Amino acid sequence: MRPHSPIDEQTRPISSVELVNALEQEKLQGKPGQIAGRLTHSDLVILDDLGYLPFSASGGALLFHLLSKLYERTSVIITTNLSFVERATVFGEARIFFSGARANRSMSSKNSARR
Repeated sequence: MRPHSPIDEQTRPISSVELVNALEQEKLQGKPGQIAGRLTHSDLVILDDLGYLPFSASGGALLFHLLSKLYERTSVIITTNLSFVERATVFGEARIFFSGARANRSMSSKNSARR
């Protein structure tokens, strides 16, 4: 029997740029929602290096939409070197992602971990 790994078949680590590219391809092929459908069945999605490389405003909107679908359906970890304020620029007009309860929950969790 294989020992349990923290990153197994129910964990999906993915580069943010690769994910945005895949979302844009999915939309171009007229098959939106397939990636979201697969990721909602994961126990954990790790979105790596958000903001490290830029992507289009439409890509940011697609990513925002995906994260909105994943919210409350699966756990999501986002790694980034961006400051909290800079993160909103990644999503273009979809800046609401970093306001309200989600931002409060995000910051609360982060601050709890530091203590």
